[in-house]
Amino acid sequence: MKRLAIAVFALLPTTALADFSCTIAQQCGLGQCEPFPGDPVVMHEAGDTWQINFGGQIYEGYVSTTVEGTGELNIILPPQSSVSGMVSLYESGAVAMTFHALNGADPVAITGYGNCEGTGG
Repeated sequence: MKRLAIAVFALLPTTALADFSCTIAQQCGLGQCEPFPGDPVVMHEAGDTWQINFGGQIYEGYVSTTVEGTGELNIILPPQSSVSGMVSLYESGAVAMTFHALNGADPVAITGYGNCEGTGG
């Protein structure tokens, strides 16, 4: 699976296995969309896992199976700190994120999108 991640990131317009700093342009949740007020989301490849720093919290994710040649990499965030989700990085540098949580007994989905740049490698 790690080889697949390396192959996909070779397609991205940044250094393979680099850290990524992602500026989230807009977030949507609870039926409303608004500009994202937070700091950039930082993604770091750490061996067989990825660390996603979002809102001051670090989540650990795993690369899912990716269809070769699509220029897309998906990082699955299993449940941790009452949140789960998925981050999709695209060949163009675009990013889409979805986080799921419970607000009491009600499920909440927060989505966001923006662009990423490599910050080293």
